[in-house]
Amino acid sequence: MNKNALSAKLFIVNTFVIILILIPYLILSFWFLDYSTVKNSLILAISLSLFLTFAINFVLILILRPLENFINLSKERKKASNELYPKSRRASILYSKVLLAGDIIVLGIGPTISNVFYIIQGNVRTDIFVTVLMIISGCASGFFAGLISLFISNALLRKPKLMLNMQKVRENNKEKDFSIKQKTFMAILGAFFICFCYLSLFIKLYEVRAVDVKYSQTTNFSVEKSDSASEPIKKTNGGIFYIFIILFSYSTLLWYFYSKDAASQLDIIRDRFVDILQGEKDLTKRMSIVNFDESGNIAVMVNDFLYAFKDIIADITTLSENIIVSGQNISKNVEDSVKILNNIDNISNSANEKLEIQQKILMDSDNILKNTINSFEKVVKSIDEQAYNISSTSAVIEEVAANINSVTNMTKKADDVSNNLILSAEKGNIAVKDSLDAIKKIEEYSQRVSDSIQIIQTVADQTNILAMNAAIEAAHAGEYGKGFSVVADEIRTLAESASIGAKEIISSIKEMNESIITGVKLSENAGVSLDDIVRGISITTNLVSEIKNAMNEQNIAISGILETTNSLVDITEEIKKQTDIEKKDNEKVKLSMNRLIEASDNVSLLVKNQTEQNAIIIDSIKKINDTTLTNNANVAKLQEKLTQFII
Repeated sequence: MNKNALSAKLFIVNTFVIILILIPYLILSFWFLDYSTVKNSLILAISLSLFLTFAINFVLILILRPLENFINLSKERKKASNELYPKSRRASILYSKVLLAGDIIVLGIGPTISNVFYIIQGNVRTDIFVTVLMIISGCASGFFAGLISLFISNALLRKPKLMLNMQKVRENNKEKDFSIKQKTFMAILGAFFICFCYLSLFIKLYEVRAVDVKYSQTTNFSVEKSDSASEPIKKTNGGIFYIFIILFSYSTLLWYFYSKDAASQLDIIRDRFVDILQGEKDLTKRMSIVNFDESGNIAVMVNDFLYAFKDIIADITTLSENIIVSGQNISKNVEDSVKILNNIDNISNSANEKLEIQQKILMDSDNILKNTINSFEKVVKSIDEQAYNISSTSAVIEEVAANINSVTNMTKKADDVSNNLILSAEKGNIAVKDSLDAIKKIEEYSQRVSDSIQIIQTVADQTNILAMNAAIEAAHAGEYGKGFSVVADEIRTLAESASIGAKEIISSIKEMNESIITGVKLSENAGVSLDDIVRGISITTNLVSEIKNAMNEQNIAISGILETTNSLVDITEEIKKQTDIEKKDNEKVKLSMNRLIEASDNVSLLVKNQTEQNAIIIDSIKKINDTTLTNNANVAKLQEKLTQFII
């Protein structure tokens, strides 16, 4: 019994509405016509209407059978087949159309056949207008009854439709019901037709009643005659009152169920939004469609909106989580950046301090370089002077060599005079043979030459003394000493010449020693051998030999000095060239130093600017960090709000 409860309810509702619509016909018929004359036609009309009502209800039950099966399976928590669900959807939509058409047929055919049967009996005069009016009135009553049944049935089908959980309208299956505009138009049209038809029927029946009373000519139709003229008026007034009550009740009933039907889908939409705003905020729930009209389309759009809104909320939740993670990373990166910038700032300050020290060092280096360049220029000048002096010394040495050659020639003459002097001079030759050295031994050579010159001067002085003594002895010897006197004079002359040449050589060597940086030092070891020559000065020939050997040694030394001096001249020229190159390089170094100082100043300025910029960047990063923390707090609040939604 419970399985067919829905069909039973709908059967009762539809039957009750049809009976409710038939009541005005009965009232009008009994009010204006004689019961005995309309009994058969009324029985026929009621019988046909009830038969057709049962037939239509049976068809409706068959249509709703898939829906009932689906509801029963849902209550038993069993899964419906894949074919049952679409059949149930189509049944819920097809029911309303069949119901409306069926009620029009029920109340259109029944009263029409009854009226035709009534006319065929000859109870009233044939009136085409009345016949048409009766047919239209029946169809209008059926249409009106169908609307009321439709709206009540929709209210009863609301829960089963909710159980179907229809969330989409399948256009390809033609799941389309009457629209709100159509329902509104039909409700207005039904109310108009029912009022028009009932009033027209009332007026026409009143005319028939008046004619029958006046002429009393109706066959098989007895009218109770009354002497009172006010009886028709009383019945007319009473009929109008009852018709007004019926029409008002029907119109109120129609608009009540119509408003309930129109608001049913809107109530679901309202309840869904109330649940979202104030209830569980479950975005996974979807609204079921109970009316396949504009409100159902709104429900479909709201469902689509909820799908999209759910995805948006999910995306916002994901994005908010990503934003929080990004914010945390940004905060961490900001902290690291602040630390790095602080380190950079410290490094910049340290670099600035070091740059200041470097600038000071560069300034000192620049001053040192300038002093070095000045000193180098002085050295170059000294080298130029040295080159000039070396050239002059070379000339002096050549002159000394020439004088030595002259002395050598003189000593040769003296050697010819006394071979004994050569034997004494050999010791001097041995004593002074190591007096000078080569290229880096200019000092030793100069010292040896100086020592040799001193020996020569000493020998010359001693020779001069000996010559004077010899001259004195020769004078004492008289005629026998004249030859020796001549020799002594020659020796004395040679000694004086040698002494003068030695002095000039010493003077030249001193000038050379002053010109050369290291100079030429005096020989330290030549005096020992010369002492032996002094001791044996008594023998003139030995002294002359020593002079000869000394001259030869001196000649060799002078040659070495001359060779060394020439090498020194070449070296000095090479040094001069190198100093010129060094001078140019020093200019480049000076220019580079100036550029380095300028670059250091620029770097120092850049470091200061960078330090200032770092401070600005640190301040900006701190503001970014504060903003990030604020954003994280806002996102956390947003997440707290979003977690209220069930997605």
